[in-house]
Amino acid sequence: MVSFLSIWATRSVQVLGHVLSGQRIHDLPSWVPDWSEPPVQHAIMANEQRRMPLVDMDLIDPSVLPNLPLRGNLYAKVNSVGTRMPKGPGVDSIECYISWHRLALQLDSYPTGQSVLTAFGQTLLMAFQSENIDLDEKLRDLKLWSKVLIASETPSSRRSLATTGHTSEVESMEPYLFVSQCLAQHKGLMRLMATFHREVNGSVFFTTSTGQMGISYGNIKPGDLIVLFAGAEEPNIIRPVSKNYEFVGRAYVHALNWDEALPQETRVEDLEIFVLI
Repeated sequence: MVSFLSIWATRSVQVLGHVLSGQRIHDLPSWVPDWSEPPVQHAIMANEQRRMPLVDMDLIDPSVLPNLPLRGNLYAKVNSVGTRMPKGPGVDSIECYISWHRLALQLDSYPTGQSVLTAFGQTLLMAFQSENIDLDEKLRDLKLWSKVLIASETPSSRRSLATTGHTSEVESMEPYLFVSQCLAQHKGLMRLMATFHREVNGSVFFTTSTGQMGISYGNIKPGDLIVLFAGAEEPNIIRPVSKNYEFVGRAYVHALNWDEALPQETRVEDLEIFVLI
């Protein structure tokens, strides 16, 4: 009832941002946070601060509980999902970054016209932008980070990035060892990665059916739906269950075009109804 009253009072669904699909009580509906645990504030940023249609209160009534009917617009499907970033830094986190980078490079181009590598770097920056990250300054470090990740899988290009060790040794290194060496040699890059890891631990990287990249903390799967709900400031991911849907988590989608996806003149009553269970 707390979650319902929050939606009723604010005419928004920002309460969904407190839902962690890995932190669930079995009997709770998928859209209700586990209030027995302290709220977790993730670093995912809203794609853009803008005026959104409010929740259609004609659909919201205590009699519909525990279901929650919301209006929204289907934006895309989740296409591919990377491994989840571990909580602690180390070999596993480096291998996770490598897998994310590999997944991003499966895209031939990006809808904005920018290079896929630039889009990958900006996805990480914009999804977790904080007071500790200067966008313009860190883009330079991210370009170096991309070169390191590419070189980790193309041994013949490693020599220009690794300043210690014989060529044969550098080229025969396991990818995570090569990346670790580069981080040790470039202190600025190591600081950037340490900042990133504080922000992104527990998250997953994904690509969409529209050829975009995103970040989420939800237990997302290929085929999940990315929906723009009335009353939300960011995309949310849901999963079809029969004729209804389970709430999976909120997300950041890089370069989401709100004006095309949900024009300002859209009337809330014209949006599709999604019933969360």
